[in-house]
Amino acid sequence: MAADGRDSAAGLDKIIDQALDTKARIKVFGRDDIMAHSVPTALLASASTKFAEACSGNVDSITLQESIAAFRVMLGWLLRRVVAERNGDTLAEAWILAGRFELPVLQNAIMRALVLRW
Repeated sequence: MAADGRDSAAGLDKIIDQALDTKARIKVFGRDDIMAHSVPTALLASASTKFAEACSGNVDSITLQESIAAFRVMLGWLLRRVVAERNGDTLAEAWILAGRFELPVLQNAIMRALVLRW
């Protein structure tokens, strides 16, 4: 069980309630992106403690250092546990993003995708 209680029954109920709340969304901007991508806050907050911290408080948006393409790799993995991207630059950037937000399992999946690419 996580030290912050996210894996407890009450913690999971809270995440599920947030995921079902269509108003509980956060705008995500990529490095050079002027268009916001609206994502359920609960999805990001449940992914890692670092994302939970980034989404906490009165925050309505976050701006990533990485491209939105790298963020989409992460979202795909969060939703389906699949890395479908084949572009090496995007995969490398997604690996860095996963490291910054402490998602080592995603980093491993990205590395497997990079190895298959070679």
